[in-house]
Parts: sequence; C-alpha cells; structure tokens
Amino acid sequence: EAKAAFTRAQNIIKNGAKLSNPLYAMIHHRQGSLYREAGNFSKAESEYVSAVSYWQTYSDSSYPMFAISKINLGALYHQMGDYPRAQSLYAQGLSSLGEREPNWTSHLPAFKLRIGGYLLRVKFNLLGLGHHLLLTKKLSVAFSLFKNARDISQKTGKEKVLVAAYIGLGKVFSALERFEEAENAYHQASELTQGEWNVLPLSQQINFLEKPLGGGFTRIQAIEGLIGAMHALENYSEAFYWSEHTKARLLVGSLTQGQTVFELPLNQSRREDNLMNTLQYLYHQKNLAQTKDPGLFWEIEQKELPKAKQEWKNFLNFLRRHYPAYVAIRYAQPFAINDLFVQPHEALLVYEVTDDRLYAWLIKQIGRAHV
Repeated sequence: EAKAAFTRAQNIIKNGAKLSNPLYAMIHHRQGSLYREAGNFSKAESEYVSAVSYWQTYSDSSYPMFAISKINLGALYHQMGDYPRAQSLYAQGLSSLGEREPNWTSHLPAFKLRIGGYLLRVKFNLLGLGHHLLLTKKLSVAFSLFKNARDISQKTGKEKVLVAAYIGLGKVFSALERFEEAENAYHQASELTQGEWNVLPLSQQINFLEKPLGGGFTRIQAIEGLIGAMHALENYSEAFYWSEHTKARLLVGSLTQGQTVFELPLNQSRREDNLMNTLQYLYHQKNLAQTKDPGLFWEIEQKELPKAKQEWKNFLNFLRRHYPAYVAIRYAQPFAINDLFVQPHEALLVYEVTDDRLYAWLIKQIGRAHV
C-alpha cells in the first residue's frame, strides 16, 4: 500500500504544474517522509528542502506547514547525527508556529489542514521534537510529546518507539527530580529492551544496545537512566545490579563480534532455535493484533506468551546445568550484591561510565556483601 501511494505521489508531482503550489509543497513534504522512513536520507533531505522553499512562498495560506516541514527536516538531520542543524531547525519551526503553536495534548500526532481543497493529516516526529524541547528545558511540552508517543506506540505495537518514549519520559522526570517516576519509566524501557534481547540471534546482538531508536535515543540510555534514578533514590544495590546488567550485554556483543563461540549439540541447538522462533513469532503476532484483533491480542498476551516464556526458562535452566560454558557466554547474567564473595579484609571497587556521569560502588563485607 505504501509503495502504491508513493507511486501515486510521484505521478502527481509529474503533473505538478496543474496543481496549486501549496498542495505541490505538501507532496514534497509527504515524499520526504516516505524517503526518510525507507532510509533514503539524501532524497528525503532534497524533498523536505523543496517543501520548506514552497511553504515559505505560500506561508500566508499554509503557515503551520512551513513550521512542520522545518521540524521534520530537523528530525531527519537528528536521525543522520547532524545535531547542530537539527536543533536549529527545531527552534525555527517552533518559532514559526508562534501564537499558532498547537495544543500538543489534543492535536497530536497530527495537524489537520485544508490545502487546495484537500483535508490532510500532517504527522510530527514526536521523539525528535520532544528531545529538542527536553534539551531546551521546555519540560511540560516535552512531557506531552513523549506521553503521546508512548500512548500511540502502545496502540500500534511499535516497540522501538515505545522504548524511546519511556526513555524520554524518564529524562523529563529526572530533570524535574521526580526520581521515583523516572525509575518507573526507565524500568519499563529496560524491561522491553530485555524482552527484545532474549529472542535475538547472536548476530543481531552486536551493538544492539547502541543502535538508534529514533529521536536521538538508544536502548542503553534506558539502563543508564535507571542507574541514575536508583542512585538518586539511594538504592545503590539495585543500581549496581543494572550496571552489571549493561556490562553483561555488552560483553556478549563483544565476544560475538570477536567470534568467541561455544556450540551446543545439534539436538539442543535445534531446540533453542525452535523456542526462540516461537517467541519471536508470538511477539510479532501480538504487535499486529494489538490494534486489529483485541481477542487474539489477549489470547497471546495472557496464555500463549506466558507458556512460551516458561518453556524458554525451563530450557535455559537445563542448559545452565549441562552446558554452563555456553550459557555463560550466550546468556551472560549480571551479578547482584548477594552473588559476590568479599573477604572481611577486602574491598571491591566497581564503576560505570555513562554519557554524562561516572558512577562508582565501593563494596565491602559487613555481615554480608554491602555497598
């Protein structure tokens, strides 16, 4: 359907001279969005730049779209890693909206505009714009954007967007020093990340935590944010656990990239593949059913997934007993404080480096291991 719509848009552009220029600009804007979603960033940039040029000419009749095209061009540069240009365009877009800035809570995820006789819905990049507003300390508006992104992705089953939205909410709550709410948001994002990780083949675990989610967010920010929130709440033991959690995941990725491999016997390897494929299939079907078939969604969520997860857990326990070397690498587990053995005359210093802070834990034996 997207490909057919894309072809229709191209045909319309070929006949663009017959159309009013505001609608011509709208076609460039939509085409830019299609190219961006397809990962063709150079063509997306060209289309968005054309749209901005046309909207600037016709800003009296289509003023909000001039701002939206700038915001979405900023989101494209954000996705490409060109943060200075992204921030500049976000600021210009918001400035252009001026007094016509929308009610973010009720009008998202789209504006409705009538252009050239057509009623059009224009989508925002919620995550990228929210990240910009977060950095510029417009926290209440950023909160509304991330909340909308969360609610929309929960309905549509877009798990990457959902993880990023929870990270954004965690960052807003942390900036407001509402650390319990920040911990909850980061924990939701971390649990979703763990669920994704558990069913990934080894080849896809390389750099999985650092891969972009959209809006300038990565999955590792969920765990690092959780460490920071727990530290602020003086829950040092849990913060230490999640720090080790990150290291365990990064270790697996590094060992996989370095081709450090322990193999299972063929029958156990096939069993592992079958169980992983079942979980991947159920997660995929759950996402599809979320908006289209609530009954099937409930059946998968309440019955089939718990059963598949329990089978997977039982299988991992079997592997830990019989193939510990393989499990130690393939399914590395983090240390908790109670897992450590520290002599009375010993101390263990552990640290975690995040984007903006260095955390350190001094672990001693006081009765039992203690941070």
